[in-house]
Amino acid sequence: MKRIIEYFAKHKNFIHLILIAGVILLCVHIYNLFQYKYISIEFQELRPTHEKIYIYYKGIKVGHVRKIELCQDCKSSMAKSVLTYRNLMLPINTTAKLKKEKKHKKEYDFIELIYPEKPSNVLISNGAVLQGKATVDIDTFMKNQDSDDLETIRRNIAQSTEELEVVLSSLGDLFVILQDVVKENENNIYISTKNLSGAIGNLNQITRKFDRAIKQQTLDSSVSNIDKTLSNITQTTKTLDSLTGNFNNTSNSINKETMPQVQSTLYKTECLVANLNEITCGVKDTLKKRFGGIRLMFGKVIDSDNVNSGCSDCCE
Repeated sequence: MKRIIEYFAKHKNFIHLILIAGVILLCVHIYNLFQYKYISIEFQELRPTHEKIYIYYKGIKVGHVRKIELCQDCKSSMAKSVLTYRNLMLPINTTAKLKKEKKHKKEYDFIELIYPEKPSNVLISNGAVLQGKATVDIDTFMKNQDSDDLETIRRNIAQSTEELEVVLSSLGDLFVILQDVVKENENNIYISTKNLSGAIGNLNQITRKFDRAIKQQTLDSSVSNIDKTLSNITQTTKTLDSLTGNFNNTSNSINKETMPQVQSTLYKTECLVANLNEITCGVKDTLKKRFGGIRLMFGKVIDSDNVNSGCSDCCE
């Protein structure tokens, strides 16, 4: 005991350094544990695995499987995993596939995370459960089949081979029939091809005739006629503008010369009507008086008071 105390006393500084380094490593490990995401991957069917299984996403190692255990209902397996890649943000409906690769003549199991086609808005966090699916190795699958299953597979392969031979034979007969049909109708095919070639030649001749029928002179004359028509339309428009101006001038002349004469005539007519009204009123008043008829024959019919002084001026 004394020797141990002397040893610690002698190497006290070295032991302190080891303790400090251990505390630092422990703090880093605890920090990493808080940064990791602990998830589970559920497999309905899982084949045996023997090595440590790493988790990859897009070819990058993002975590590993800690342990594999059965679910409570014993109907599926649960791979307890941890995602060690920082800032890995994947949707909760990401799927996982258990695959196998060969390296140095040895097979290794790994899990690949597959991004979904319709990602969820919820991201993977601690306690998330992903759905997993194990791929099938053909060699292992065939080695694990029993004799009855292998016999069934052999019979199915033999039956498929026989059916394939029947199909190939039928195809051969069909090709023979097609070849005979082609030989029998070889002349008809030749005649049809020749007629088709002749029809194409006739069509080319018709096209050439049509091109020759439309000459450049005809096109030039048509364009010149269009230009003449446009010029005639322009002249007609100018003539119509001049007629409109003459009509406006005529209207102005009528307003300036004729309207004063019409107003003078209407004024004189109004004066005559006023005089006639005065005469009628005077005769009426004279007849109302005593001996009105005699006064009408020998006396003054209209009094000077009933005469409108302004009307004599207008009727002059």
